[in-house]
Formats: sequence, structure tokens, C-alpha cells
Amino acid sequence: MSQEFQLQRRTLRMYGELVSREPSWVGKLVVSAGAGAAASGLGAATALAGGCCLLIDADKDAVRGEYRDGGVDFVVNTLDEALRVLKNELRQARPLVVALNAEVAPSLSEMGERGVLADLAVNATGVPANEHLQLGERPTDTLKAWLLERDWHEQAVEHPMELTLAAEDPRFAWVRGIARYQRSASRERRVLWLSSAELLSYSSRVL
Repeated sequence: MSQEFQLQRRTLRMYGELVSREPSWVGKLVVSAGAGAAASGLGAATALAGGCCLLIDADKDAVRGEYRDGGVDFVVNTLDEALRVLKNELRQARPLVVALNAEVAPSLSEMGERGVLADLAVNATGVPANEHLQLGERPTDTLKAWLLERDWHEQAVEHPMELTLAAEDPRFAWVRGIARYQRSASRERRVLWLSSAELLSYSSRVL
């Protein structure tokens, strides 16, 4: 599988982990910190779910690469800058992804001192947050149950814009928005979830 689709799969899973817990993340802050945080796909996933995301990563090259690909809206070097940008977008209920290119431990310590409290911390136990979520290589039971309930299965789909999806369907935001946050992704193919019936119907139209 190409690197492009590995990133899409990882981001789709992150998106699923969010929306399976809360349909909308508008006005909420998700934080991740540590090596690989910027390139995890969490930023794009959070923004597509409507929320704001702060990614704390000391790897300058990874942060710059994610910014070039569209996965990060702003790159800053201090927590003060990050909070200033995020505060306004949270208040306005608009999605935003900010990468803080700084050492993790001092940044987390400063967050605690300033009383910053995230709604969700992902793979970052030291982040002050209402809820912590540790993600491994496999989907959580919450996500698996959510997909099973809908009979949704991961598929690579050609011409995804031809799919008829309701605006409230979480796949609607994914199909139409992921290219903004992953410019390297093909606009003609998407990894997304389809039910067994949808897959049969879609296949019959495009073959």
C-alpha cells in the first residue's frame, strides 16, 4: 500500500475514533504530544470533526512536512502563540490545526501552570485533559462497535464524489474535506467506510 493511502487509512481511523465517541467536536480542543504527533493524522481528523487540535512535536522536519501537505494550519514556536490562535477559533467554533514545534516536557509543564485543559488528549498522558485516549495499532473497541453497528467496512473507492451521502453522515465531511488537509492525496480515490449494500450498489454503477 502506498504511503499516501497509509496516511489516509491512519487519518480515517483517527477520525472514526473521534466521531464514534462524539458526533461533533465543534468548540472542543484535542491535544497530542510527542514524536510523530504532527504526522499522525490527528490534526486533519479533528478538523474534519469540527474541532481544534494542538500538536506538540519537537521534530522540525516532520512539522514542516505536515504543514506543506496541508495537515497543519499554523506552525508556532511557543505555547503562548498556539493558545492565542486557538482561543479565537474555539470561541468562533471553527476548526483549526496548530503545530507547536517545541520540546514536549516544558510545553506540557507550561500548559499545567497556565491551567490549559484539553477536552481530549490522544497518546499524551502528561497533557491536562478531561479525557485521555491511548491508541495502538488496532482500532479501539468503541470504534469497532460503531462500525459494526453501521455495517461499515474500509474500502478504497474510485471517484468518491459520485457517492450520495447526507450532510449529517460523518463520511460526507471526510470525502469532501480530506484533500484540504492532505494535498498529496489523490482527488480521485478515497479510503472510506461503505456498507455491504452500498459497496454493491456503487460497484454496479462504476463497472
